[in-house]
Amino acid sequence: NFDFNTDPTGILNVFGNSIWRPTGGNPASGGYLSITDAANGANGTIVFDDFDAGSVVNSFIFSCDLRTGGGPR
Repeated sequence: NFDFNTDPTGILNVFGNSIWRPTGGNPASGGYLSITDAANGANGTIVFDDFDAGSVVNSFIFSCDLRTGGGPR
């Protein structure tokens, strides 16, 4: 379970314009992960580290709050 209120370094690898921001998310202005801001040609990638100790993962559930549009908070 990741809530992004703390820096996810060591759990996620971010590339391109992706960045973790310590404030601006909700609830109560917690942190959030920006895959890409609304900027000319911006792109980003997020890669999860091995969260299952090398075991084969057949499936997993991914749910999130998602905001589209606008720029950085």
